[in-house]
Amino acid sequence: MPAAFRLLTLAVSRLTHGAAGPFSIDLPFAMSRIECRSTSIYTVVFTFANTLTSVASVNATATGPIQPGPSSGSIDSMDAHNYIANLTMLPNAQKITVTLSNVNDSDGNVTGSVPTVMGLLIGDANANGAVNSADVAQTKSRIGQPIDGANFRSDVNANGVINSADIANVKIEHRDRLAAVVCRRYHDESRVADILGHGGDASSLRPSRVHNSSVKLLIYVRLMIFRF
Repeated sequence: MPAAFRLLTLAVSRLTHGAAGPFSIDLPFAMSRIECRSTSIYTVVFTFANTLTSVASVNATATGPIQPGPSSGSIDSMDAHNYIANLTMLPNAQKITVTLSNVNDSDGNVTGSVPTVMGLLIGDANANGAVNSADVAQTKSRIGQPIDGANFRSDVNANGVINSADIANVKIEHRDRLAAVVCRRYHDESRVADILGHGGDASSLRPSRVHNSSVKLLIYVRLMIFRF
């Protein structure tokens, strides 16, 4: 096992669900676990065997043409075993690799790169890799339940309440996943920009636009027309 994975004991995607508090999704090493919740800033917590003395930087990359926004992070002031990374503007329906660079710990270990992978698929409450009627049904069955470790994934907007807003989010993201699959099939960001009326200028296609529901639906409809 590489040194980076011997030193790293745990990585999780952690969000606070309003008054219900924080809930985490484990991110196993060398594979992706699905993060289904929607937020503007995602928090990934790396936990190491030894206390950390320094981490040079954190960076996030995505599998598709649209890349994440800036990332930032710091060693946890309450527990130096942890590094807290904050990730912005993540594109949906993609695998996100979060990498720490030049990690130093109290035992003198130095690791050039420590990665973990998160599959971001908003609305995939049952974590089976597809947003569909099963996710809608599961979320409906949990409406009004207090948030706990068994049902927090159905609180898709992470506001501490499972209600109709979460169902609406799941339904919208079902369309988004289809659009994302088509976009990856063409693997041509300029083509998507052209469809949206940007004249082939992909620079205006920031992930924040893709998270907008009306834009996501527009991409889906127009790509389906183009496809057929």
